[in-house]
Amino acid sequence: MIFTSQLISVLFFWLLNLIYDWWIPEVAILSGLLTGIFTGWILGLLLFTASKKIVIFIKVQIDSKVLRKNKSIESYEK
Repeated sequence: MIFTSQLISVLFFWLLNLIYDWWIPEVAILSGLLTGIFTGWILGLLLFTASKKIVIFIKVQIDSKVLRKNKSIESYEK
């Protein structure tokens, strides 16, 4: 995730610098790298948190279905 965001940020800053000519190219590339590291880290944390919540939700759904199935089997056997 960090590598991809670094690549996108570097390209974005480099192209932006070509259009507006704000900095020397080395500063634009370094700014893109630092921005890419930060945004990749934040996006990684967000994806980790979201996937963790999705897995917990799916686990609860499966557990409740198994519990209902077991209760129906027990009531049938009595």
